[in-house]
Amino acid sequence: MATSLLFLILSISSTLFASDVPVLIWSPDRPLSDLPQAPAVHSISQDTFHTKYLKPLLKDEGHVIVAFLQDKLHINDISKYADVYNPSSDGGAFKNIKGLLDEHFSLELPHVLDSHQALSSLRSKFPGTVHDVDPATDLSSLDLGGKQNYLLIVRLAPVASAKNEEAAITANDNLVGKVADHLQKRSVRYTALYTAEASESTEEGGHFARRLMADVPDVDTKGIFFNASYSNGSAYAYLTSISFCLYDKYDPEKPPEQCYFKFTSGDLSKITHTTTAQDLGNSTLLLTMKLDGVSSNQTAVKYNITLNMPFKLMYDRWIIETPTVSLLSANGNSSISATNRSLDTRMYEYDLVASLLYSYHCSAMDFMESPTTNSTPIIGRFTLGGFQVQPFNTSHKGFSLSQDCTGWFTTAIWMGIIPVALNIIVLLLGMYMIASLSTNDRFDDPKGKTLTINAGE
Repeated sequence: MATSLLFLILSISSTLFASDVPVLIWSPDRPLSDLPQAPAVHSISQDTFHTKYLKPLLKDEGHVIVAFLQDKLHINDISKYADVYNPSSDGGAFKNIKGLLDEHFSLELPHVLDSHQALSSLRSKFPGTVHDVDPATDLSSLDLGGKQNYLLIVRLAPVASAKNEEAAITANDNLVGKVADHLQKRSVRYTALYTAEASESTEEGGHFARRLMADVPDVDTKGIFFNASYSNGSAYAYLTSISFCLYDKYDPEKPPEQCYFKFTSGDLSKITHTTTAQDLGNSTLLLTMKLDGVSSNQTAVKYNITLNMPFKLMYDRWIIETPTVSLLSANGNSSISATNRSLDTRMYEYDLVASLLYSYHCSAMDFMESPTTNSTPIIGRFTLGGFQVQPFNTSHKGFSLSQDCTGWFTTAIWMGIIPVALNIIVLLLGMYMIASLSTNDRFDDPKGKTLTINAGE
């Protein structure tokens, strides 16, 4: 019953921490009271998890740490497949895990960032023997004797790519039960934890964040993924289309004079693209994306496009500084060219900011060519479709959660807020009027004189 309640609490709080993964810890003979409790509304960082939850397990001599690692586990998975709303539930797809938590010392951490990275850090400096276990491993052949410590990394079957997610989780739960039974029969003293690499399955260049009715969805589902390494990590960028149009003056409501090309995902086989990232120092990174041989409206005219985007890393966020573009003819038969022209976002100049651990996404990112002088009109517009970028704190799983260029208060949101506000105001006025009703404060006294009220007609 206690574990069912826990699973219910975890599922309710899932929407607040969509990027975190849960960690469930249990041990048959080791009390976990020395490990700090984690409130359901707090997220535990990777370093904190490694220092305060994993390292204390190494203090016991001859102890075995068993880590059950899944590719994807979201708290919503527990809510969906653990039958948490049934008071007499046996755990559903998590039957064995629920039983182990109920029968042994246990601890539940609802939200842990990059728990698998903390396990990797523990593995790299583990003072003992490390065993990798998969469903085909003969458990009886594992050496778990002596006074040294052991670390078992049990790699569970993938869930994100499974046709039947519930069946895959059930199979993994059965493997967890099998390993626990084997260790119990061998009288092995162990502490086990169950976690995952990510809370959601992510694709290269996949945008996953809030979706607004006013936000135009990307038409193309596939695009170009740019990946460049530099001294402190990797930078990712992604786009599904790119177009370049000319204007006689800047007027977003006016159609362009001429559009030279619109590259879409269907032209990927014809495009050569490269990416480089350069650390400029002073917390600035320059990402260079090159597209060679972009056809002009399916003609013989081709262009080489170079887009330079500098990123500034701040204390708690990163910003996109002024980008530049070079547009050069690839075969010498074009009348337009541009070299290191500065670009201005115009509409998004105050929104090119993302939180430190987030990526940035825009379904239609417009870059207008900045004038070289005050009298020179803005004539060029580059539009990046399905644009997403993350220059810092990337992982091998792909982009982190994204912040969108779409404003928080769009027409769709105001359409919801204003009618609700009007209804609340009407309700409050009605309640105020009802509360203002009063009865006559003078009544006839049966034992006294008749009450006479003079009222003029």
